[in-house]
Amino acid sequence: DENVSNLDAKIDENRLTKRPTTERNHTKTIKRRNREQQQQQREPQRTNITNIIMKKRRIAANARERRRMHSLNTAFDRLRQVVPSIGDDRKLSKFETLQMAQSYIMALNDLLDCASQQHDK
Repeated sequence: DENVSNLDAKIDENRLTKRPTTERNHTKTIKRRNREQQQQQREPQRTNITNIIMKKRRIAANARERRRMHSLNTAFDRLRQVVPSIGDDRKLSKFETLQMAQSYIMALNDLLDCASQQHDK
């Protein structure tokens, strides 16, 4: 009897001492779950905002690239107008335009050198 009552006392004592810890752990678990749920609710909003921002940035970058290419093509068109062409009706490619401009500049440079040499004589 005495052993049983000692055992009962120890069990009751363990329940009393462990119960607050269990309640504290349970409270911590509930708080942690609430935080996780709140974070999960915020994440889709962040994702949507991030996606919206990224889409706007991409649209802006595409617009800048279109303006840049338009400006570059306009510059090539102006260069084609001042560089002598072969004479056929087709438009020179960008590469051909640069080659013709280089050749034309060298020819003008040679012409200036010849004129300078004749002037010195």
